[in-house]
Amino acid sequence: MTVNIIPEPRSRRQLGDEGLIVFWRDGREPGRRQGLACTLSMCPHPECACQLVYVDGFVIDDQATAVSWERTGYTSPCTPVQPPRASRWRRR
Repeated sequence: MTVNIIPEPRSRRQLGDEGLIVFWRDGREPGRRQGLACTLSMCPHPECACQLVYVDGFVIDDQATAVSWERTGYTSPCTPVQPPRASRWRRR
């Protein structure tokens, strides 16, 4: 899946679909802007207790015409937590 954003350098931030975000700031040269384009990925295992969020990013300038991110799938380094087994208590 490809995720796209058309850059708007005068914005403070842009929130796209599927976790694509661009944060904008003033550039090093007067009148220029610089952006940090990021993708956010969460652990794909809903039963996992890790709640990890992974951020991948790159810097863009105000001359960029588009930001595209090709999502090719995700592999988590964690192992899903298995639900606890029901215990049986016995009275002696």
